[in-house]
Amino acid sequence: MAENYSGRTLRELVRVLAGRFVGMTIIVIVVVGAAAAATYFAPRTYRSEVRLKAAPTSIGSPLETRMADRDEISLYVGSQRELILSDYVLAAAMDRLDKGKFGEPGENYTPPSEKEIANWVSANQSLFRKVQNSVSVVTPGGTGSAFTQMFQIRVDWSEEFVPLQRQTAESRQKSAERAQEVMRCILAAYMDRNKVIEGQRSDEATAFLRDTALDAARKKRDKAQAALQLEIETKIKGDLPLVLQMYTNGSSGEMGEAILRTRSRSEIITLNASLAEISKTQESLKAQTDNGLAEMAKFEAGKREDFSKLAVPEVVLKGNDTVAKLQERLTAITLELTALRTRYTDTFQQVADLRRELSSTYGALLDELQRHAARLEQERQRLTSRRDSLEAAEKKNKEDMDSLALKVAEYQRLRLELDSAQAQYDKEDEQLVKAVTAGKLSRTPILISTVDAPTRPDPNQPYRPIVWLNIAVALLAAVTLGLIYAFMADHFDHTIKSIDDAERYLGVPVLGSVPKLGRRIVRTA
Repeated sequence: MAENYSGRTLRELVRVLAGRFVGMTIIVIVVVGAAAAATYFAPRTYRSEVRLKAAPTSIGSPLETRMADRDEISLYVGSQRELILSDYVLAAAMDRLDKGKFGEPGENYTPPSEKEIANWVSANQSLFRKVQNSVSVVTPGGTGSAFTQMFQIRVDWSEEFVPLQRQTAESRQKSAERAQEVMRCILAAYMDRNKVIEGQRSDEATAFLRDTALDAARKKRDKAQAALQLEIETKIKGDLPLVLQMYTNGSSGEMGEAILRTRSRSEIITLNASLAEISKTQESLKAQTDNGLAEMAKFEAGKREDFSKLAVPEVVLKGNDTVAKLQERLTAITLELTALRTRYTDTFQQVADLRRELSSTYGALLDELQRHAARLEQERQRLTSRRDSLEAAEKKNKEDMDSLALKVAEYQRLRLELDSAQAQYDKEDEQLVKAVTAGKLSRTPILISTVDAPTRPDPNQPYRPIVWLNIAVALLAAVTLGLIYAFMADHFDHTIKSIDDAERYLGVPVLGSVPKLGRRIVRTA
């Protein structure tokens, strides 16, 4: 009831606190219980981190002090913070997450366009805000050295909120995995975007030099290519496959002609050898057949006792089994007849039979030789026709080669000019790339590399909420509220509760007081 407590005794303060103890206890219990319940049912947040390093491509001497490099790295890291937190990188990371592309080596992924990113952001505002609030970039320690700068990307990913429902171990595990996946996707999207931006800067820096330094070489190459194309379209036309074959296999028209004639010439030589062999065999067969027919006539007229052995060519014996068998039979009959004549006369029946068989076999042999000669003649005519067609084709090819020789030579000349112009262009381009690269390295461009892989949070140890910290803060707040309640209630309470209040309020001394007896006091007579 007093207006201030500066003049109160410790006994009065204790009395105020003791009088409001129940209310204070209720406040402490309610506040701490509410904080504990909110902590218990609140969604867990899991943190995944990755460390990156920004360093120049050329280090130089570690004893040198290069303030320009440190300033450049600091500015570069600041720009990377803006790049990582840009709408494109965060939206591209979510696109990677949806497609399951986490930036692994050999992954086939096409980054979305600027228009696709804008459409995604407009269609997923709530998710995009969650990603923005979950990602942060930290640069601990400032510039660690003259040539390197460490910075971190952090993702504080919270699990899905379910009112008044405790998250299961499986959901916590999935949430922790999702935090790492989001971190991996953000890192991959950032690296892709950084590579594109650096490539654009490099292209823009070398565009002018490339267009001017290579202009002369490019014009010379294009002129040679146009001349070759004109020659193909106006003069070579349908002979292009043959010209290309001759150009590829030979350095001149004569060499190309020899290459094209090799197969037909080889076949013609083979055919001539076969025809020569057939002609020789035909001559031998004709001589033997004429001689055999003459002996046959003498034998039948009784002027000869037997036949002389026919000299059949070896090639005929190997190629005609009938001739070989008749020859063997003729020899066997002749031997048997000779043996019988030593004992019997020609009138003997067996001798007469053998003479008739000998004549019949000899005649069959002559007939078979004539048929074989006819077959040889047919084969000779066929081979002759084939040889004549090949020779005619060879003659025509030679005439064509004469006309193609100039085309091949002109094509070769134009092709050499084009190859020379292309080689000169490639040389100029290589020298320009080396010069531009040297210029870039001399300016110590900064490269980003990953120091550690994205961390995987422990499902049982979320980054937030921190139970002990929440309970401690809630307890401190509850005690503070309890004290405020006690002293405020006493301040607005005007009832007299003690001797001190009576003396202070009435301004007169108290002569005596009657204590209040509790109900448990036993009254005696």
